[in-house]
Amino acid sequence: MKRFLFLVLPVLAIMPCHAQWNYPPTKTVDASDTYFGKTYNDPYRWLENLKDKDVETWFKAQAELTDGLLAKIPGRDALVQEWLALDKFKPAAYSTIRYEHGRVFYKKTLGGENVGKLYFREGWDGAEKLLFNPATYKAGVTTTIGSIVPSWDGKDVVLGFSSGGAEWSELRVLDVERGTLLPESIYPSSGAYGWMKDSKSFFYDSGMSLTSRASRSN
Repeated sequence: MKRFLFLVLPVLAIMPCHAQWNYPPTKTVDASDTYFGKTYNDPYRWLENLKDKDVETWFKAQAELTDGLLAKIPGRDALVQEWLALDKFKPAAYSTIRYEHGRVFYKKTLGGENVGKLYFREGWDGAEKLLFNPATYKAGVTTTIGSIVPSWDGKDVVLGFSSGGAEWSELRVLDVERGTLLPESIYPSSGAYGWMKDSKSFFYDSGMSLTSRASRSN
């Protein structure tokens, strides 16, 4: 009996709180589809039109309700700050390591960082140098480096950028010596595949073809 009360009392304590939640009203519409002679109602189809002002208002109201409830959690901000502080103690993570013509290119993400930067070394034992920070690419937009494809001579690198969580990548060529991006941009693409032996052009997936070719401009 005591165990039963132990389980029920917390539930009863929470129930009045649920009654105070003022959920945004959700209208229904007369929409349906018929497949193989059977009709399926779809009363919330109107929510699929994300450009509709009513849909934007509905989502905003839902977000405000959620944010308001989360903000009332005791000690929430202190817990978040503790997690962020602990995250900075994580060791650096290395990925997408490439080696061409004596140069090592790789993406490194430090503890506390959400987006990795592009680094390179002159040889495996060379000094580490920051080559490109994607945070500087587009102001106010989170950009990540999805792919790294260096040329055979190690003088250029094709980078595949994904901005704002985009499914496709934007390809840019980075001049290693200058540490700057060339002006040409290729979008959309799922990434570059490799350079020609002369290191003047490369193959990439344009989303329409697997054999597209782009030339480097000096």
